[in-house]
Amino acid sequence: MRDGRIVRKIKRLLWLARVPRFLHRFGPKKYAFWRHALALLLKQELRLSYRRVAALLRGLGFKVPTYSALAKMSMRLPLRLWQWLLRVAAGQPLFRVGAMDGTYFSLTNPSYHYLHRIDGKMPRVPVQATVLVDARSKRVMSLRVRVRPRRDFVDTEYLLRHAYRFPCVLVADADYDVERVYAFAKHHGLTAMVPRRKGTVKGINRKYMQRQFNERVYHQRSNVEAVFSAIKRRSGSHVLARSARSQRAELHARYTTHNLKLTKKTRDFQQSRQASGHVNLKLTTISTDIGMKSAKTLTVFKPSNVLRYPRLDTVLMVEEAIQKAEDYPTKAALYRSLPKKMMYQTFNLILDYLEHAGKIHMAETGGIIWLWNPKLVDYYMKHPELHWDTIKRKINT
Repeated sequence: MRDGRIVRKIKRLLWLARVPRFLHRFGPKKYAFWRHALALLLKQELRLSYRRVAALLRGLGFKVPTYSALAKMSMRLPLRLWQWLLRVAAGQPLFRVGAMDGTYFSLTNPSYHYLHRIDGKMPRVPVQATVLVDARSKRVMSLRVRVRPRRDFVDTEYLLRHAYRFPCVLVADADYDVERVYAFAKHHGLTAMVPRRKGTVKGINRKYMQRQFNERVYHQRSNVEAVFSAIKRRSGSHVLARSARSQRAELHARYTTHNLKLTKKTRDFQQSRQASGHVNLKLTTISTDIGMKSAKTLTVFKPSNVLRYPRLDTVLMVEEAIQKAEDYPTKAALYRSLPKKMMYQTFNLILDYLEHAGKIHMAETGGIIWLWNPKLVDYYMKHPELHWDTIKRKINT
């Protein structure tokens, strides 16, 4: 029996996330993890309980665990796994403008007629979800769930660090008009476009960011409200779970399902990654003589899905900007410091070429390190006493 598109998407998601078939090596090998993931994600999409989603899938011919096993699995899954699944489901779009905002989910779902009849107040809203959304594709890049609500700007650093890359521009409402947010954005080469609140005029970083405020770019913030509206209309504005761990799992499943719905095909997980300048390296075999006695295998730089190739002066301009940087710049900071603007896809292609040529190194912290130093290599080659073989021979003797 051929799997449907939903099953193929979930299997592809788990394969890209490198999730094993069975989460625990000592556990029972009766149900693969993709069956648990299918039931948990459909539960949020169709607003069903554990009993009803298990009965529905069994009626459709799927072999799924019992409702109690699904509830226990939802409790046992760590938060790090949910965050990784959300990140993989979002893919790797260009992510130039990131919109950040928070929303709330209630624990109960009473009708307004019932509240009016009993002269009751609106239920307390304890669960807060703050998200970072790609303004272009409306995919959720990172998520922070809090059982005890706090102000939205508190989670700014957390959301940016848990996204696969920093956006070039961050747009948010007036609640993020805090010097702490501006300082973090300026330090990492971002542009924070936040409207000024009344009575807030102090702050060096605030004044610096307010001079770059663009009303047209800021209006892309409405896309994060569209994401909230889509999720609440589809999955409801309340949560059924009672414990904090289950509430985080429930909301992460909703936003992961939202990202999966935006992927039209199973191969679309990496389509945006190729469009952002990711290169495919092809291994070819070349020979220095006719008899193929001294054949060598070299890695050829062969990019795919390139819209425009850079000119030589553009590559030299990026190299000069990296060498003149006082510190190890991030990709966003380097892109903003260039004297001439270019397409971001072309900029990524240049960095991929420089890294392949061994001229730069992309650190795990996001910094770009310049490595190319031919004078040092020439000095090293002219002094055999500095070679490692010579030093090792002296140590052994």
